[in-house]
Amino acid sequence: MAAAATDRRNRALIVVDVQNDFISGSLAVKDAEAIVSPINELLRGKHFDTVVFSRDSHPVGHVSFASTHGKQPFTSIQLPNPALLETRNPSSTEPTMLTQELWPDHCVAGTSGWEFHPALDVEFADFIIDKGQRAARDSYSAFWREADSDDTTKLGRELSKRGVVEVYCVGLAYDYCVGSTAIDAAAHGFKTYVINSMVKGVMPETCASMSERMDAAGVTIVDSFEA
Repeated sequence: MAAAATDRRNRALIVVDVQNDFISGSLAVKDAEAIVSPINELLRGKHFDTVVFSRDSHPVGHVSFASTHGKQPFTSIQLPNPALLETRNPSSTEPTMLTQELWPDHCVAGTSGWEFHPALDVEFADFIIDKGQRAARDSYSAFWREADSDDTTKLGRELSKRGVVEVYCVGLAYDYCVGSTAIDAAAHGFKTYVINSMVKGVMPETCASMSERMDAAGVTIVDSFEA
């Protein structure tokens, strides 16, 4: 199925984390480089009034790095919820402990792995969202900003200000940052699509789980985009 075109002024494209470490580096996703050319073709078609690129931008010693905890990558640990540690609100309904998935060190700000893939047409971006910048907080979604008191990025506010109605998500990885971004876009009230031909995922099991979560959130998965 292809997404039906609407008024171009109502549409935004979010290109999620098409960075070297996710393509050929420490946390490479299988066949990830194959989506770069289709994304560029979509960008060059100028079908969107707003184009956003997101980028993992971690400090050394980030909470998601296995090396930070002396653990092996692709395992998980339980950590105190940083939101509760910061607010110290005993009446909060947030869970006291969170599961933290652990990865190889990746996308450390300023490194070659943090940079966008060299063939990606970054010049089409209206703005770039950096995420995961605080050492003690993890964030998959481009709508999450740890530095804000309301824990949202400027992304939701900016898209609303620009009159965006529909959001299309592409990039890496489907089962983590793409899916989380799409779910948050839908939660912000945008009609949200993920273009399946322009994403790659880490593992079949987590891709299947994310597909279920997106379906429950009202996100539509389409095979392609037709202007």
